[in-house]
Amino acid sequence: MAQVDRQPINKVMKLGYLLQSVREGFQELIGNVLNNEEGYDRALQLLRDEYGQERTVIAAHAKDIIDLLAVKGARYAKIRQFYDTLSIN
Repeated sequence: MAQVDRQPINKVMKLGYLLQSVREGFQELIGNVLNNEEGYDRALQLLRDEYGQERTVIAAHAKDIIDLLAVKGARYAKIRQFYDTLSIN
């Protein structure tokens, strides 16, 4: 999002680049905005409102890490589950 916003091009072009560069779930969120300067501003606001809650996201990841159960023994499945959860967060 920030990479597109910093480009020295007009907002209509930025909206096109933004739509091309975001993942599918994000495209659904912003795909219906008008293709004009106001549409670009609206798309940015929608993304910030939906995904810009940085503290909330950090707290959720920290909680998932803190809540991990200790792995006892050499159980591959439990170790793998621990590793996967830790890696994701």
